[in-house]
Amino acid sequence: MTILHDTPLDGPEFRPLRERVEAEAYVASVCFKHGPPRLVGVELEWTVHHVDDPLRPLTAEHLARALGPYAPRTLQQDSPHLPLPGGSPVSVEPGGQVEISALPKDSLTELHNVVTADTAQLTELLATAGLTVGTTAIDPYRTPQRILDTPRYAAMEKAFAPLGTDGITMMCSTAGFQLCVDSGETADLPAR
Repeated sequence: MTILHDTPLDGPEFRPLRERVEAEAYVASVCFKHGPPRLVGVELEWTVHHVDDPLRPLTAEHLARALGPYAPRTLQQDSPHLPLPGGSPVSVEPGGQVEISALPKDSLTELHNVVTADTAQLTELLATAGLTVGTTAIDPYRTPQRILDTPRYAAMEKAFAPLGTDGITMMCSTAGFQLCVDSGETADLPAR
């Protein structure tokens, strides 16, 4: 990580941060200097596999049936795309990875309760269709294959193709976790 300082005579000065503690102190001083964020959210993403044969390819049709009314419209155009009972919408990544995006909450306890309930609902929907979520950040079973046919993902795949297999692997075979915190005080938003 590199930080930018304004110096009165020379303009901006870049200084690399070499230690984790330096980076943590810098992020805390810049991002949270006006008080802690009030809201917190999370996005959880999993690869999806057939319970009886994790090597078997996943199809958009099977995943859409499994998700039913919670399926995103990128997967099934006429879906009502209902949020899960805790309010989290479901999205699907190019390779069929499923993601819940919990709505921001005022406390970690409230967020945890919502995410726990929505994750249970999602895994139950998948299990009913003979599917399960993966337990690793990268699919250990299948080679990357895009199951969503959207202009965005087609363009991404085309752009990544000349660079080798890393792009399609990232698009279709990885899962992630994102913690989302609000941007702090409204008056300070433009400066942040």
